[in-house]
Amino acid sequence: MRITEPGIQEQQPSPIVADVAMSQREVAELQQLATNPMADVDPALAPLANQVANHLRHVTYTFEVARDSEDFPYELKHTEPFPQRPTATALHRAHRLVSMAAGDVEPTAMPDITVEPDFGIKARAAEQAVVDQLLQDPLTMHRDFMARRHASGPEAPFPELGNTTKALFYDLMAKPEVLSVAEKSPLVSALRSDLAHRMLAAIEEDTFGYTSTIHLIEEATALFDIVVRVNDSTSPPPYHSARFEYNWHSLSEDEGHTVLPTTASVNPVDLLKLRGVPVGIVGVTTDTLTVDGYPQTPYEFFHHDIDHTRRMHQESVLAIEREGVTPEKYAQDATDLLYDELLPAIDIAGVDDQDERDLRIAMRMILFEILHEDGTDPTKDSIADGLLRPPMERTPFERMANDTTVEHYMAPRASTLAHVYRKLAHTFYDVPERRTSNLGTDFVRTRVAIAEGAARLYRLVSDDPTDDASLLSMCEKLVSTDEGFTDGFLGSFAHDVKRRAVGSNALKLMITRPLGVAAAVRKVRSYRPQVHSLFGYSALEYEDPEQLERTVLADLAAIDPTETAIAIGATPYGIGRLYPAIKDLGFFTLGVVASTAVGKNEETAEGVDSIIVVKDNGWGGYRYSQDTAGLLSPTTRVFAGASDSMAAYGGGTITAVTLQEMLRRDKPVDFKPFDMNHRLAAMMQAQRGDDLSSDFAGPADAKWHQLQGNR
Repeated sequence: MRITEPGIQEQQPSPIVADVAMSQREVAELQQLATNPMADVDPALAPLANQVANHLRHVTYTFEVARDSEDFPYELKHTEPFPQRPTATALHRAHRLVSMAAGDVEPTAMPDITVEPDFGIKARAAEQAVVDQLLQDPLTMHRDFMARRHASGPEAPFPELGNTTKALFYDLMAKPEVLSVAEKSPLVSALRSDLAHRMLAAIEEDTFGYTSTIHLIEEATALFDIVVRVNDSTSPPPYHSARFEYNWHSLSEDEGHTVLPTTASVNPVDLLKLRGVPVGIVGVTTDTLTVDGYPQTPYEFFHHDIDHTRRMHQESVLAIEREGVTPEKYAQDATDLLYDELLPAIDIAGVDDQDERDLRIAMRMILFEILHEDGTDPTKDSIADGLLRPPMERTPFERMANDTTVEHYMAPRASTLAHVYRKLAHTFYDVPERRTSNLGTDFVRTRVAIAEGAARLYRLVSDDPTDDASLLSMCEKLVSTDEGFTDGFLGSFAHDVKRRAVGSNALKLMITRPLGVAAAVRKVRSYRPQVHSLFGYSALEYEDPEQLERTVLADLAAIDPTETAIAIGATPYGIGRLYPAIKDLGFFTLGVVASTAVGKNEETAEGVDSIIVVKDNGWGGYRYSQDTAGLLSPTTRVFAGASDSMAAYGGGTITAVTLQEMLRRDKPVDFKPFDMNHRLAAMMQAQRGDDLSSDFAGPADAKWHQLQGNR
């Protein structure tokens, strides 16, 4: 025993701590050897050593809640390191790897059997049958699972897991990719042989105890991950297993939740059907899959699903406590809500009307985001809260505070509806070049569809007396901002925006972090020393657009394009059609637009260099009513505050209000009369039920004459 100070003895670490530390050093040496370009090493050594090092690391973690996160909602089940079973497993795998790498272990021969293709086909068919039965009656299956586990303990018989074991055993014995790696890697060959004997023994015994079988499946998935990484050196580095493997430790031993690993296929609706019961479908694959927009190797996909399952179970536990009900009552009520009300509302079977199909698909993906992606519990109030979750609301996250401590903390995130839109519009579920028809037409991937779907869903789960127009406006606002996205998530779709956002698509796909008035004014003024704004008709268009273009370009000829930016309203209607011609004169062009335009899926004009989105529920003018003077809207305040001068060419009420405000601020303005498009104006008047008017000069013309008369 070493002495640190006179009379003070340094305490030796416990045997388990010392054993883990020694194993970590040994595995680190193997990792170093695997990266030595001069060494002739087994091709599986690097991914296998990394995997084992991760096992050892995750059993040493301690867990704590950040000091600034008193609002963290969950109770930490474990705070101390070295959980018994995972630690024993990690040590076993480390000792096995070190011994095999040193040649100290004589590998066992593969089982002398031939597995016919029909064996694997039947196993996978049986897996699918189990999942189909579970989806048809989740409550009955869940009750059966719980009864078995309560009666027989951790090793309760689960023949359902036997089907997955058999499917993986077939691939282990017969999959060509496995055979090729086993031929060139003694490590994989030895691991394959050992695993095959144990899986075969389980199959022959035909008992398939719950705990031992889910761990056998996990170990098989880990080996298939090594096979994939040896065959494809470009496989992405571990992410889910590297960050969240410790969740498997607690979830696999949770007596109130059943993990069901399977190679069977499930879709978003299937996952929603199971949300009311504590049964977690965990995807098992022996190949790399693209999930959530990224390629995931077998072990990554496994832990990806474990993390989803863990999050949903945490939320259910909180809901049971919050509602003051038993777990059985909670499962019954949640399943009734799903099957009786929510699932019928998103069912597209037999729906021939494409608009209705699209709306139901939008509702489905919103519900999937809330109940699966976010893990929210399936109660009406929680779903309603999720639908209207504002941007920047604090939510639980976890991070490494240091090498040994997982810190749980609260941080802001984007709105639910913004998440749904971004995932559908970009590359989370599929890629633009190969869109899946299961997600409806392109309309489903618009902010308009998400807002309308959210409003309808809200009516299903809430008796809130909010009128329909206000509810839809609120949903449009929530889907129209990227506030709260992490830099990583924002960067993933920013790349897609940059790749695809050209011409009229730019505003649909742009990155939108709406700014307040002060920030927007600063940004507008940051591009050029002077800002000159152009106003006029938008949706009403012009009766003589050619004369408009000649007039505007003649006026701009007197302005220096190297000193002045031209700001318009971003959309391609009316005066916005002049953006390309203005660009040809050499001006830097700005689009200043209310966030309402984003929520309504408006397009942007071609030739806009930079778009500034202003937090604004309206379009401009006065905030609450255009009929009487009042508080200026945020968008009009930005134009008036950022512009050094303004020119209007006809225009409506918003133009009239802005003219008045610019003059009040003693800023130079100019006005030239232009008629709105007569046909469009008459059509809009008829749609509103207004008396048809022959005055097409517009409100700005009248306001200009009034203002000139008052000067």
